[in-house]
Amino acid sequence: MQYSLVVWVSLLMAVIVCSASLHALAQASVQAVFYVSPDGNDQGPGTIERPFRAIERARDAVREINGDMCGDIVVYLREGTYQIDRTIEFTEQDSGTNGFRVIYQAYPGENAVISGGVQVIGWEHHEGNIYKTRLERDTKLRALYVNGRRAVMARRNITALGGYGTYHVTKGEADWAWIDCSFYDGVKYNAADLPEIENPEDLEITTSSTWNLNLVTVRDQISVDDHRVLLLQQPYGAGAQSFGWGTEFKVSGDQVLHNAYEFLDEPGEFYFNKNTRTLYYYKHDDEDLDTAVVIAPMIEGLLSIKGSSRESRVENLSFVGITFAYSDWNLVRIGDSRGQATLQGPTAIIAIGNLNWHFDVYRAFDVPGAAIEVESARWIVFERCTIKHTGNIGLAMTNDVSESKIIGNRILDTAGSAIVMGHPQHVYEGDGPEIKHPFGVGIEKEKYPPGVEGVPRNNEISNNYIDGAGVLFHGQNAVMAFFVEGLQITHNIIKNVPYGPVSVGWGWWSFNGDSDSIIPGIPTTVAGNNQINNNRLIDYGLVLTDTGAVYLLGSMPGTTVNGNYVVASPKYMLNAIHPDEGTSGVTGRGNVFDIGDMNNFELNDWGRKNNVHFDNTYTTSRTVRLGAPNVSVTNLRVHTSGIWPVEALGIIENSGLEPEYMDLAPLDEVMFVAHAMADAGSRVPVKLPTSFSGSIWFAPIGTQEFKPSPYMTKADLDKGVIYAPTEAGPYKLYALDDQGNIIMQSKGTLLCR
Repeated sequence: MQYSLVVWVSLLMAVIVCSASLHALAQASVQAVFYVSPDGNDQGPGTIERPFRAIERARDAVREINGDMCGDIVVYLREGTYQIDRTIEFTEQDSGTNGFRVIYQAYPGENAVISGGVQVIGWEHHEGNIYKTRLERDTKLRALYVNGRRAVMARRNITALGGYGTYHVTKGEADWAWIDCSFYDGVKYNAADLPEIENPEDLEITTSSTWNLNLVTVRDQISVDDHRVLLLQQPYGAGAQSFGWGTEFKVSGDQVLHNAYEFLDEPGEFYFNKNTRTLYYYKHDDEDLDTAVVIAPMIEGLLSIKGSSRESRVENLSFVGITFAYSDWNLVRIGDSRGQATLQGPTAIIAIGNLNWHFDVYRAFDVPGAAIEVESARWIVFERCTIKHTGNIGLAMTNDVSESKIIGNRILDTAGSAIVMGHPQHVYEGDGPEIKHPFGVGIEKEKYPPGVEGVPRNNEISNNYIDGAGVLFHGQNAVMAFFVEGLQITHNIIKNVPYGPVSVGWGWWSFNGDSDSIIPGIPTTVAGNNQINNNRLIDYGLVLTDTGAVYLLGSMPGTTVNGNYVVASPKYMLNAIHPDEGTSGVTGRGNVFDIGDMNNFELNDWGRKNNVHFDNTYTTSRTVRLGAPNVSVTNLRVHTSGIWPVEALGIIENSGLEPEYMDLAPLDEVMFVAHAMADAGSRVPVKLPTSFSGSIWFAPIGTQEFKPSPYMTKADLDKGVIYAPTEAGPYKLYALDDQGNIIMQSKGTLLCR
C-alpha cells in the first residue's frame, strides 16, 4: 500500500505503548490512541499533532494492532464534519480482542459529525417564493434540510377514482414472483384534479390504513377518456396491493401524491428535477437562503457493523459521543420498481408471496434500510451519540446481535423507527428441514441461513431521548423489537410519535404450535424475558391509531411492563398498553397513565391473548377491556382529576432518563413534580440532572411571588429531594439557574395540605 511505511510507524508506536509505557498505562488499560480530523492527512501517523483525515484510515490502522490487544484502542474524532461518500464498514477484522475494546469517540468537548449529506449553495430566485440551485445528483431526492428543519417533497392531497388496467404476476417468472396473481396496473383520477406532470416517473403515492402507510411509485402518466391515469412501477405496485386486513395500497379514496414541480406551492416544500439536476425550494418568509445551511442527503447508510456468521462476529466495538446525520434512502427495490409498502411495522415487501403473510413465515418481507446497521455482532455499544435526520430507520440491530447497548443517545427526526431490534423472519432460529412449511416457501428464501441467523439476546436500550420517529413512514414504531430475548427497554423518553412509542413481539398467535397454527406442533420459542420498564412515553398516535404506548404481540414469557409513565390524548383505538393477538406471559405493575378517558388495557378475547396480568395502575381512566382467558387487571387506582398521590409521583419521577443522562433532554421534560400532594414542609422527591446547580422556588398559582423552598440545601438537591412550602395551598414549581433566570417550570402543580 502507498502508506505502508506510515502503518509500520503506527504499529511501532502501539508496540512501544504496550511495552515500555505499559506500566504508566496499566490503570487506564489503553494500548493505543489514534486521532482523526476533517483537516488531517491520511499519509500522517494519526497522532494528535498529525491526525488522519478519514475514519476508514484510522480503522485500517487499528486492524494492524488489534489481533492480540493488551488494552483498549481509542480513536478520537476531532471537531468538525466528516462528509462521507460511502458507508463506513466494520467487520470482524475490526473487533476488540482479549476482552478489550476498540472505541471510536468524539474528542472530549468537541462535536464530531459523520454526515451523509452535502451543503447546497448558490441559490437564485426562480419565481414567487420558489428558489433554485444546481445539485450534482442523478437520482430522486427524497429529503432536504434547511437550518436543521426537514423539508418535504412537494405534495398534493387528491381523491383516486379506482384502478386501471391489470398487471399479471406469474409464479417463477423472477426470484420475486412466488405466486400467480393479478392487480391493478394504475390509478385513475379526475383530470381537473391532476395536472399534466412533466416528470411522472418521479411521483410517489401514499395511502394509509388505521395502522400503516404504503408508498408506491409511478412509471408514466396517460389520459383515458376524462381521466388521468398514473401507471405504477411494477411489480412493486402490485405487491403493495396484496395485503390483507384493509392495509393494502388503495386505488380509491384519499391519497397523497408527492414529488412534482407542479405541486410546489407551500413553504418548506422542495422538488428535485434529476434530469436537469435542478433543486427547487419554496422558502419560508423567515429564511434567507444566502445564509441558510441547506443539506441534501446523498449516502443511504452511514455505518455498517457486520460480521459474517455466528462464529465470526464483530465484537467489543464502541461509538461514543458522535453525531450521525443526514442519511439518504431511495426505497425498496423489486425488479426495476421501488416502493415502501407493508402490512405492519418497520417492514417492507421484497417479493410477491402468499396473500396471507403468515403463510410465508414473513420471508417476503425485510426490515428497510437504516442509517446504522448492525448484524452478527456482540458487545457493541452506542453511548451518548446523536442520530438524526435519517432517510428511514435510525439504528437497526437486526440479526445475531447480543450483549450490546444503546444507551444515553439522542435520536431525533428519523423518517422511520428510531431503533429496530431483530427481524420478522426469526420465527424459528436456524430453520432446518425438520421445520415443514405447508403453505410457505422453503428455507432457501430465508434472509439469514443456518449458521448466520440469530435472535438478538440480552441487549439494552436505555436512557435514550427519542423525539420525532416515523415522521415519513408513519406506521413504524419509535422502538420496535421483533423476536427478541432478554431485551431491556428502560428509562427512555419517547415523544411525538405518529403511531406507537414501543412495540415488542411478533408472530401473532400464528406460530404457537396449536393444531390450526401455521406450523402445527412446533411453537416459536425465541422471545421472552424482556423488560419494558420505567419509560416516559408522551404524545403518540398523532397520525395513526389502533396501538398503545406499549404494544405487545405474541408469546414472550417472563416479560415485564413496570413503572412506565404514559401521557396521551384520548383517541379511538388508542390504548395505554395494547397486548394484541397471541400475547402471553406478560406481567406489569406500578404504571401511571395520564390518558383522559381512553382505554388502559386491551385484554379482550381477540387472537388468543392469555396469561397477562397488570396490577397497581394509577390512571385517569376507568376503562379496561377484558375477556381473554387467564388475564387480570387488579388495583386500578383511578384519579380522574389527574392529581396524583405521592406513590404515583414517585413512579413518574423514576420514569424517563436517570440523572446522569438528564442533560439529553430539555429541563422541563426531566425535572418536574406533577400534581404532588404533600404536607406543608414535607420532603417531596424531584428528579434533577446531575449537572443542576441552580435553586428551586415556588410560586402560588396565579402569582409570580417566588418563594424559596425552606430548609433547602445542596445535599437535598443532590439526593433529589425538595421541601414543600410551609404554607398550605396550590403552588407551581420553578427552577432558577445561578443567575436567577427561570430555566424550568413544572408541567403540573404542587399541592400542600
